[in-house]
Amino acid sequence: MCDTVTGQCPCRQGAHGSRCDRCQPGHWGFPTCRPCQCNGHAEECDPQTGSCLRCRDHTTGRHCE
Repeated sequence: MCDTVTGQCPCRQGAHGSRCDRCQPGHWGFPTCRPCQCNGHAEECDPQTGSCLRCRDHTTGRHCE
């Protein structure tokens, strides 16, 4: 059931947006919205490919490995 005042529907885990049509930060691959796998070295990944963005701690690679 959607909220009668705001119209916001409850989204499944990992999804967000007014129509639950995109992944929340830290997730990728809508509609399944899997968590980013960045080994603790990045907060975000590309929403389509899952490649980690802005790796820290002198790490690089798709999963900051």
